[in-house]
Amino acid sequence: MSHELPDSLHSKESAAKFLEYMRGRPLAWIHLPIDAEPTLLPMIVKIISELGHIVIDPDNMNPIN
Repeated sequence: MSHELPDSLHSKESAAKFLEYMRGRPLAWIHLPIDAEPTLLPMIVKIISELGHIVIDPDNMNPIN
């Protein structure tokens, strides 16, 4: 079955659909400015995790706890 997704390694849409397929849920990308407070990401991860969502580190594909 074709989903008509680009087969490019640079396709954000294809990457997102693949990860959604592998993890079984919709995705959201968290982008923070380079100069963001260092405690901001852990706070966001904590809130998201408490709501029952899984946060995945895109560099190593492991859940962030």
